[in-house]
Amino acid sequence: MTSSVFLDSQILDYQQLAENVTPNSEFVIFDTTQDGVAQITQVLTARSNLRRYSDCLSW
Repeated sequence: MTSSVFLDSQILDYQQLAENVTPNSEFVIFDTTQDGVAQITQVLTARSNLRRYSDCLSW
């Protein structure tokens, strides 16, 4: 896996965004009943060899 993509389920048509995630990427749909930052932290702490993060999109 080369990257993780975090999607908020409250974004209109988030499923379409998920379909266009690049190959070798994981996508994570936020649980709207949980803290988003905590969810990102949980996913990233389970990863090894992290090199960088980028691109934060919000609507």
